[in-house]
Amino acid sequence: MSIQCQMSDGSQQSLQDLCQGYAAVVLYFYPKDMTSGCTLQAEALRDAQDWFNERNIRIVGVSRDSVKKHQRFVEKYRLPFDLVADTDEQLCQKFGVMAEKSMFGKRYMGIVRSTFLLDANAEILQEWRQVKIDQHLSALQSYIGEMKHE
Repeated sequence: MSIQCQMSDGSQQSLQDLCQGYAAVVLYFYPKDMTSGCTLQAEALRDAQDWFNERNIRIVGVSRDSVKKHQRFVEKYRLPFDLVADTDEQLCQKFGVMAEKSMFGKRYMGIVRSTFLLDANAEILQEWRQVKIDQHLSALQSYIGEMKHE
């Protein structure tokens, strides 16, 4: 069964559709729109968008937020890439990014910040789990820079 992704522009795309026509896709999972860490991560990727474009690499963010919340996030921070509203957690489950977390003594299930580099066929080339925001962009660029590009 193909997973359908609800995009921030309201359209639906399969995971395979997300990757078609690109050398690779940076699929990054983050906990929540409009939070400080997630905003910093999105802004870093936004500011490096030209670097990714030059290499024909698409950036796609994924969280469990709604399309409407994603649209506000994209607009407020001028994000030039798509976000997936994974409200049913299909992508989160496929990539195994859900885990029990704890905040102020309360336990809940949440997204563990993770990034996957996918090829044009949506196959995983590399993965980064428990991503540290301040190291995220440099880790991606370092790995991608060492890849052979056609």
